[in-house]
Amino acid sequence: RVANTGISAFISPYGEEIITINLNKEGAKTIRIYDGLQNTQYKKFGEIIFFMIMIFIFGLNLIFSSQKRGCK
Repeated sequence: RVANTGISAFISPYGEEIITINLNKEGAKTIRIYDGLQNTQYKKFGEIIFFMIMIFIFGLNLIFSSQKRGCK
């Protein structure tokens, strides 16, 4: 992330903070670019993960809403 007055940082593909430039400081850094991750869950399954979670939540909602109606 690069910002005029905010914190600028380089974050590795593993979520590690490599280099930062603090608030209201000017600076430039040079680093070696990391290769992308080879096998991630997103690369394997893509958007299907999102849709499966949405279907699961929708199913839970149906179950719990029908149980509430049955209690009346």
